[in-house]
Amino acid sequence: MLGRSIPIMLTRIFSSAALVLVVASCSAGQQESPVPNEVRRRIAQAVWPENLFDSSGQPDRGFVRRPFRPEFADLHIRRAGAIDGLSGATLFVGTAVPSACIHCAEPTYAVAQRGSEFVSLLGPEDIAYLAPWAGKDVLGDSVRLRSFVISALRETCFLGCEVKQILERSEVPHPDSLFLRPIGEDRGPWRVPRTYSWQQDGGVVLEFAIFSRRFGVYRAWAEWDGLESLQLSVAPVAHFMLP
Repeated sequence: MLGRSIPIMLTRIFSSAALVLVVASCSAGQQESPVPNEVRRRIAQAVWPENLFDSSGQPDRGFVRRPFRPEFADLHIRRAGAIDGLSGATLFVGTAVPSACIHCAEPTYAVAQRGSEFVSLLGPEDIAYLAPWAGKDVLGDSVRLRSFVISALRETCFLGCEVKQILERSEVPHPDSLFLRPIGEDRGPWRVPRTYSWQQDGGVVLEFAIFSRRFGVYRAWAEWDGLESLQLSVAPVAHFMLP
């Protein structure tokens, strides 16, 4: 009786082991990042320009880490939400904060993907590179163009993830307005940039104010040439400081 039970027990053990391996493989597959290798490579290269990265987005020939800089393991990439007026594109946002430093800067970069095309976004002005994907229906309408810029700023989190257009100073939430100080030598009260739009030579010119709950107030200026070229400028007007 004992001799017969041994093969049965071994069969059950091997079956259980195989089941564990299958479950483990499925779990590993589910945990794999959906981030494309090209996205990981581009964002990693932006965070650590002193390193080279292979086609899979991994450090090539070792990893050089300068003092007070993030480790490669500190890199986090997420899939962001959709940008208004930009259909068929996926946005990925990457950050890398040194795990041992809670006060260190948080470099933020983004990559937009549409099919086999990729566009690296290293700062607010680079949003203009997405203009050909937006199309003339968006770029030629001042309301849709403004919405496109604000939505892209919000999703990339270049100015923080909470940004909105403002028309008046009273739209800045209290007590945030108490800690805003003008940029530069001007010690007087800061002013909200004007809201302006104009049709010019078949294109569009925009100017409007943006409030970021993280950094302060910005002046945004955008000009579309009527074709596919968009110029964008985002300049600080007032930033948060203790009184």
